[in-house]
Amino acid sequence: MIHSLPGETSTILTFNWDTTEFSKGNYNLTAYATPVHGETVTEDNTLSILGITLTILGDVDGDRDVDIYDIVIAAGHYMQSWPP
Repeated sequence: MIHSLPGETSTILTFNWDTTEFSKGNYNLTAYATPVHGETVTEDNTLSILGITLTILGDVDGDRDVDIYDIVIAAGHYMQSWPP
């Protein structure tokens, strides 16, 4: 995917990750933007997202099982938004 932006602008890129073929576990994602002609500051051309946990549906705490602890966490978040 190639995006071109006018100088001094930015954009947000969104992608979907089909995890059906991946094993459960921890993953790190890295994105790199190729420097453009005349670019002198390239330290911000790399973005790393560390510690993405791929687990089963309902596993809120990432320990690869669904139990009362997941329910407690979910209920706590729900109660933070109460009343609606």
